[in-house]
Amino acid sequence: MVGLRERKRAETRQRISDRATRLFERHGFENVTLAQVAAAAEVSVKTVVNYFGAKEDLFFDAEPAIRDALVAALAGHSPPSATAVLRPMILDGPILAGPCRWDAIDERTWEAMRVWAECEQSSPTLTSRRAAILQSWMEPLAVAGARARGRR
Repeated sequence: MVGLRERKRAETRQRISDRATRLFERHGFENVTLAQVAAAAEVSVKTVVNYFGAKEDLFFDAEPAIRDALVAALAGHSPPSATAVLRPMILDGPILAGPCRWDAIDERTWEAMRVWAECEQSSPTLTSRRAAILQSWMEPLAVAGARARGRR
């Protein structure tokens, strides 16, 4: 059971992330400061930094969970290939939200996804960070895939 303190910390972290995302989408990542994020989330800048080490971590806060889900999927199977495991996860729905049908996503969600992707693509800082994130995923995914192949 999750205690009150842990639940409050999770709520604060999510509030900071949500408010930052809205600011990034409205004003562009490069134009938003940590002070603006803190004010929008009604916390101090120090609190923002304590939860998220850098401004980029606010934008990519779901990436560790996505990486872990991909690694777990590879580790839990003995696939003929990594593509055989990962492709359905990507095509059948968002990794963190569980299975869904892409054709069932409403217009508002598509628009939010488009705005988020546009925000990322228009920022050199975020483009660079995305490349570093994907590079950092290579080893854990390769290790999980190799372990799975070893079980065949």
